Amino acid sequence: MPFILVINGLFYVKIKKDRKIFKKSIAYLLFNMYNYKTNEE
Repeated sequence: MPFILVINGLFYVKIKKDRKIFKKSIAYLLFNMYNYKTNEE
């Protein structure tokens, strides 16, 4: 699911101004990375 990284990259640019939403986007990215690794195994 590399497209998730692209989507988060786009969100990063738009959300960079709002730190509260920015923190949520980071948590979302880490959550997706965790799921991706567990699904690969």
